[in-house]
Amino acid sequence: MGLKRYQIGAMYYAYDVNDAGERGEDPKFGSVKAEDVDKFIADGLKPDWQRALEMSNDAAQKRQDELVKAWQVQTAAQKPGLYATGNAVVKSEHTFGDFIAAVGRKDRNMLKSMGSTFEEYEQVDGTKVLGDQSGAEGGFTVPTQFLPELIRIEPETEIVWPTGRKIPMGSRSVEIPGLDTTGSTAGQTNTLGGMFVEWTETGTQKPEHEPAFTQIELVAHEISAYTEVKLALLQDSAISLDPLLKGLFRDALMFYTDEAFLDGTGVGQPQGIITAPGTLVLARNTVLRILYADLSNMFMHFLSQARGGAFWVINQMCMQEIMTIQDPAGNYIWQPNAREGIPATIFGLPVRWTEKTPTLGTQGDIILMNPAWYYIGQRQGVTIGTTDHLLFRYNRRAYRCVMRLDGQEALPAPIFLKDGANQVSPFVVLGAAAT
Repeated sequence: MGLKRYQIGAMYYAYDVNDAGERGEDPKFGSVKAEDVDKFIADGLKPDWQRALEMSNDAAQKRQDELVKAWQVQTAAQKPGLYATGNAVVKSEHTFGDFIAAVGRKDRNMLKSMGSTFEEYEQVDGTKVLGDQSGAEGGFTVPTQFLPELIRIEPETEIVWPTGRKIPMGSRSVEIPGLDTTGSTAGQTNTLGGMFVEWTETGTQKPEHEPAFTQIELVAHEISAYTEVKLALLQDSAISLDPLLKGLFRDALMFYTDEAFLDGTGVGQPQGIITAPGTLVLARNTVLRILYADLSNMFMHFLSQARGGAFWVINQMCMQEIMTIQDPAGNYIWQPNAREGIPATIFGLPVRWTEKTPTLGTQGDIILMNPAWYYIGQRQGVTIGTTDHLLFRYNRRAYRCVMRLDGQEALPAPIFLKDGANQVSPFVVLGAAAT
């Protein structure tokens, strides 16, 4: 049926009334003034919540205007002289308006000259209201929440380690023989270590050819870390530090050994793929750029027998170069639009983005590789030890992690093809210099 005004005690309410004249259970609006309720009922085109909000705002604004007007009248009538503050009468050259302005500005010096002070907490009927703004007024009773969870970024997964050729080492070093593939005789394949056969007539002297051999040597190098932790911290920490530290040690060992397999110097550490003698380094077409011609040239010089299991390793800061590769007509060919995700392959081989290789424009910023042709000698795996005895006097626990291993490529040099001029390798990198 609509809304109707009802008086309950000193209050007036607007209720829904049905066709039978029955009043609804909950009021839609209430006020101490009947005219406010009538106005609410009369404005029936607006939603109930909007009408109620407007009526409340109007009432609050009206009350505020009345208070401001009363204050203005009082301020205009008051002269500098005597005024009351608390139970004292203070003589001052300031007016009541000055007092109100000082309160608004939180001007403690001005208020002090008037015989008053400024408090940061609320007062209701002269009673202080406790809050959580400061400890003394109640903040100490509000506990902080602690989440026993450590914020961390998981390190990127290993690149060479998972599919590298792992060799258990029973001693400090191990030697692995192989065919010598370093020849460059035109008309002969160099994959057979110098072995060659010829067409001859029956009964004639046969030519002499024999294979040549070489070997690589893996020498275990040590990589390690050490730290000390107070036992009190291990006992009191809400986070289980012992397994956390051991996990961080393992992650660090795996990350930095894998980085050495890619970019190690070979002195006291593995010989990295980027600078290994068996890696084929190709000059790039344009300095600080990676062009389509560079990628196709690398693919052409990759050992065809190593394509199974091969993939690209590209520094993450080269992503824009790869995404904006263009054909001669200026069309983007790897990522033609910004609506779809980037492809996962180049020439059908997977792409691995990494932070372990050099940045754009440096030798090794992009690698085409097959880790199965990289030998990893394992003398000692990840070993993490702890002791409380070494630092017993200091009530500390010592943590130590260590690995012993080595790594280098299977081939001592890139292989010349049968033409005697062009080379291929299971590891091809783009050099820093341009042709």
